[in-house]
Amino acid sequence: MVLLFNNWILSPVLNPTLLKAHAEISELSIVGQPYAAVFRTFDIFSGLLFIACGTALLFYIGKRSQLLKLAALSMGVFGASNIFDAIFPLPCSETINRNCELGINTSLSNFHIP
Repeated sequence: MVLLFNNWILSPVLNPTLLKAHAEISELSIVGQPYAAVFRTFDIFSGLLFIACGTALLFYIGKRSQLLKLAALSMGVFGASNIFDAIFPLPCSETINRNCELGINTSLSNFHIP
C-alpha cells in the first residue's frame, strides 16, 4: 500500500523531465505526460487499499475505541481522496507549460483558491 501510494519514487525512471523541472507530484498524472496512466492507476489502487484497511480496522476494533474509529474513518477518507485525485488529474503542467493557468496556488507564501 505504501509503495503504491508513494509511486512518485518512480519519477526518475518514468518521467525524469518533470523531476528535473522541480514539478509537483500531481503533475506526473497529467494526461499526455509519459506514464501518467501508471501513476493514476497506482493512486487508485493505493486508495482502494487504504479504504480496505480502514474498513478492516473498523471491523477489528468493534466498539473498543472512539480514537481508533476516527483513525479507521480517516484512512477511508484519505483513500477516497486519493482515488478522486487520480480520476480528476490536473489539466496541464504549470512547471513545463508557461501558458498553463490552474487558478489554484497552494504555496505557503501565497495561498489562493478561486
